[in-house]
Parts: sequence; C-alpha cells; structure tokens
Amino acid sequence: YTSLYVFAILAAFTILGSFILYMFRLELPAIQIAGGFMVAHSGYRMLVPTSAHGDPEAHQDNDIAFTPMALRLIAGPGAIGEVIGLWARYTEPRERLAILIAVLVISI
Repeated sequence: YTSLYVFAILAAFTILGSFILYMFRLELPAIQIAGGFMVAHSGYRMLVPTSAHGDPEAHQDNDIAFTPMALRLIAGPGAIGEVIGLWARYTEPRERLAILIAVLVISI
C-alpha cells in the first residue's frame, strides 16, 4: 500500500501544486527551501535520538514496518516541493506527462 499512497500524494501535489502556490501566494524557491529544511531535519532526527533510551513503546512492538518512516521521506515535504517545482518549470504536455510517469516509477 505504501507505493499507492506515495503515488497518490505526489500525483495530487504534482497536478494541484501550481494552484496551491497561486492560492497562498507562495513562490517556488520558498517551497523548495522549506522542503530542503524538512529533509535535513528528518535526517538529523535519524542520526540523533531524542532520548538516551529511545522510544520505550517502539521496543514493545514486534512489528518492524518500514512504511511510517519511508512514507515521510519518499512522499514528504522535499519530494512534494520538487514535484511542484518541476510542474511549474515544465509546462509542455509531453514534459508534464513525463513528470507523472517519473512519479509512478518512483512510487513502484
């Protein structure tokens, strides 16, 4: 299911991204910088634990699902900012179709 969620999130922001930028009067570089900060923050949180012993609830559960962490990194703010930027930058239908195909390939 993760790949379906990733595709749905990225495809929605790919298609609606320009409208969202216009609606909130945001500029593309601001979205890209914010996405970069979020990716850097996620990477830092993976390297430095929040407490000395980690999360006690995480040790009690035997489910080692990859989905919660992967979904935030694959379809998170950095990826959303990138697909919005690509959609705004490339306006020809052939280029936009290539962006959606790339999102599908990444999702799979």
